[in-house]
Amino acid sequence: MNKRIRRIVLAVAAMMILTVSCTLFASQLRCRFVAWSTLRQVNGSLYVDPAMTAGDVDRIGILLSDARARDAGFYGSLRSAPQVIAGTDERVIEDFGGHGNRTAATHFVLGETYVVLGPDGMNVDVMAHELMHAELRARLGWWVRDVRIPAWFDEGLAMQADDWEDYREEAWQRETRGGALAPPLEDLTGESAFTSEGYWRAFATSKHEVRRWLDIVGTAGLADFLKLMERGDAFADAYGAVGREGGRGVRK
Repeated sequence: MNKRIRRIVLAVAAMMILTVSCTLFASQLRCRFVAWSTLRQVNGSLYVDPAMTAGDVDRIGILLSDARARDAGFYGSLRSAPQVIAGTDERVIEDFGGHGNRTAATHFVLGETYVVLGPDGMNVDVMAHELMHAELRARLGWWVRDVRIPAWFDEGLAMQADDWEDYREEAWQRETRGGALAPPLEDLTGESAFTSEGYWRAFATSKHEVRRWLDIVGTAGLADFLKLMERGDAFADAYGAVGREGGRGVRK
């Protein structure tokens, strides 16, 4: 194969990959162009369904402020400033990457972070959860957060900021028989575990494990862990080193 043909083949292959990616993630990519959408821009970072009332918009602002204050309790201060897209009409979250999800989703698109809130996401628990995802990415970057951090830690940390009754410790203890029926953490490293049939145990087990770890290390330990990850340490090494107990929670 000569160089010209090779270039043509590579160009065609690249275009095919781009086409497939755009088809699969078109609604997420739409977030990047939200400023040119039909949504109403309330301030520099909040876009809402134009059908929402002034009272609804004010309430969202208050809830977001409360959610950020809750998250700051874990991080000390917040570095993230995601764009927030909100709508009480489920078509809004569908248009911006919800894929049948009426609650919320966080997308990382072309260097920007977007928190999309649906009709079931208009509460402080959901907002605090999604903003925790955004904060972890802001502190570690997309590569560390998406590739080197297992999904169970990302979700487990985010769930520390919410207080959904179905995912409280007593519910986990009851439904997993004290952990006997809990999935091993190595089965929860990818996002697919949190969208499949056993998603409840995936989320609840992740929350339980990170809560156990935070009870040992505290918020100061979380800060130390983030520094180790920024330095380039492997996740298991950083998690175990900060845990001061050999990382007992990390099942290898």
